Amino acid sequence: MFKRAKMDFYAVLVMFVFTGILVVIYLNQPPMEPRERDYTNVGSYQVFCIWIGLSVLFLVDLVKNKKAKTITAVAATAIALLAAPFLMGSQNWDDHDRSDRYLGISFAKNY
Repeated sequence: MFKRAKMDFYAVLVMFVFTGILVVIYLNQPPMEPRERDYTNVGSYQVFCIWIGLSVLFLVDLVKNKKAKTITAVAATAIALLAAPFLMGSQNWDDHDRSDRYLGISFAKNY
């Protein structure tokens, strides 16, 4: 995006900074809260989704280009489709692993 449309890139960057970092500074959020206040960052999440969509368009253009061979296109697609679930599983497995944890089941049976 930066090479093709610099003004659009700067507009999206300013929108990300204004709806993310500056909102946190303006609202003076304390670092520790009893619950997360993600609703204040919705604008920056949307801008991040715009960047993800533009990167997908870049990958589609790369695959459509004559320089990209079929093997490269298949490899890029496989990496893109497998990277997110693998990362989510590897980062969150310890939080959701119920091996040797019987408190919830015992509580449900004994209640």
